[in-house]
Amino acid sequence: MAISDKHRQVIRDAWQDERYVYLTGDGLDIRFQTRIVDVQDDHLVLSNSVAPEHLKRFLQSRNFYVQIFLVNFRADSIDTDGKNILIPLKESLALKETRQGVRNEFFPHRKEFCQFINPYDNETLLRKRLMDLSEDGFSLVTFAETKLFSLGLVIKDIGFFVDKKDQHMTRSAEVKYIKTLLDINGKQHTQVGFMFTR
Repeated sequence: MAISDKHRQVIRDAWQDERYVYLTGDGLDIRFQTRIVDVQDDHLVLSNSVAPEHLKRFLQSRNFYVQIFLVNFRADSIDTDGKNILIPLKESLALKETRQGVRNEFFPHRKEFCQFINPYDNETLLRKRLMDLSEDGFSLVTFAETKLFSLGLVIKDIGFFVDKKDQHMTRSAEVKYIKTLLDINGKQHTQVGFMFTR
């Protein structure tokens, strides 16, 4: 399926705004934060942020994905120019196309955070950096070795602090995914994705 004009504009906006994008392959469960170096008609040029210790498994992937905002772009092969990764764009999979789903991305530029009471001891106040936030859910980044989060865990009364750190809302949410994230500097984090409960 050809990349639509709308999705091409998503790519160009991310490139022009120098936003971080996320690269992964189905051969491993790690997302690599990177940037778009250039945009060609049939491929993207991405800065190579794949850590050497993960390169072999990454290259063994059958499919490669670049996530830009809420759109995943898929390729079944990759190439290199000797420095950067070249991703041919053959298919785009829109994860969500509603305005309500548009996410505000924070990590790693700013210090927006959420806070909640530890659901295991019901007394310790925890504060975690937000990665993104929408009307449907959010994701946070935390230490790589945390055992706090598990799929299906519901956390109540999460406070969100954005825009000069004023608390704008309090919501409950359920853990929907847990992924390893390597930032552009090679530092490992855990990204935890939540969906708001109604």
